[in-house]
Amino acid sequence: MTWDNGGSWPSVSRALGNLLAKEAAGDIEPLHEGTRHTLKALRRFIEDGFEGYPYERESASGGLNASTEATLLYDELKLRVGGWVGVRHGVGGLLRILDEPGGLAAYTRRFQYTTKDMTTARYWMPLTTFMAVARLDRPISSVDLGWMDGDLDGPLPASLIHFVAVRAGAPFFVGIDGGAASLQAMDADLIVGKAGV
Repeated sequence: MTWDNGGSWPSVSRALGNLLAKEAAGDIEPLHEGTRHTLKALRRFIEDGFEGYPYERESASGGLNASTEATLLYDELKLRVGGWVGVRHGVGGLLRILDEPGGLAAYTRRFQYTTKDMTTARYWMPLTTFMAVARLDRPISSVDLGWMDGDLDGPLPASLIHFVAVRAGAPFFVGIDGGAASLQAMDADLIVGKAGV
């Protein structure tokens, strides 16, 4: 069982949604109001990538991080060299945007941008990482994937690996820290547990 609704595995989020739907339809005994509210909040927390307090809240200075120097469209970001891009829920959030109608090209979608070092800031990624993930907004083939090694900073989230693997039209290979011995030491639950962002 996984946490979120992605893929064909049973998920906690889907189970909570089914329970709440049955309760709303009167198919099961009514849940206590506090319990229902807690289950809804837990489901929302899971669906939001386990991020309880995003910096883009309406109440927080117009939704902008204090370090934001500009809010830019994707086409404007392509013209920048260096810097950091703020995306709600980081790489996982960017992958969700790629799956939405219009994706990155949606004319109203703006991203927070700064030249300040945001290494320790939540939801911020280097512009090179943003642009590397953004390239996944088109059909993927194994020939296209060579750029990922040099353009992404740090380890790849399992959700990004899954996103690419599902869309790749050819075999997709992933290097694992520790090699074959490390992979053989993993069981299915541990691998599925790494699927979140």
